[in-house]
Amino acid sequence: MHKLMLITHFLGLSIGAGTGIYMAALSSYAAKLPDKAAAKAVMLGPGGAVSSVGLVGLILLLLSGAGMVFVDHITAHWAWAFRVKLVLVGLIVIYVTIMHHLGVRAKREMAPRAAFTMKKLGTIGPLLAVFTIIAAVMAFQ
Repeated sequence: MHKLMLITHFLGLSIGAGTGIYMAALSSYAAKLPDKAAAKAVMLGPGGAVSSVGLVGLILLLLSGAGMVFVDHITAHWAWAFRVKLVLVGLIVIYVTIMHHLGVRAKREMAPRAAFTMKKLGTIGPLLAVFTIIAAVMAFQ
């Protein structure tokens, strides 16, 4: 059971981290397009689809992580690095929630301010992913 949860955890991590990195690259590409309507179509079309996949990865990550904590009784790992990892995972959940909310607003209301805010926050996702991976490796070494 532990191996299955670990595989699921890494699958969720790779999907979630990959999504943040992909969205940052997509945002950079869209920002360079001369036509703002085309840029918006890129971010709300493929970007929206990838964002949904990232949400599935995050759910896998959270469920498998909780399973490993509670089923495998890994209380010995409640060291500082594990606590840092938990805080970073909490920040990722907040970040994904904010970005999803902004995406819905940008798509429904055609709100340029929401799209601008998404662009500004776009670089945070990959940074959170990298620091979370570093903390996870340090916690479980």
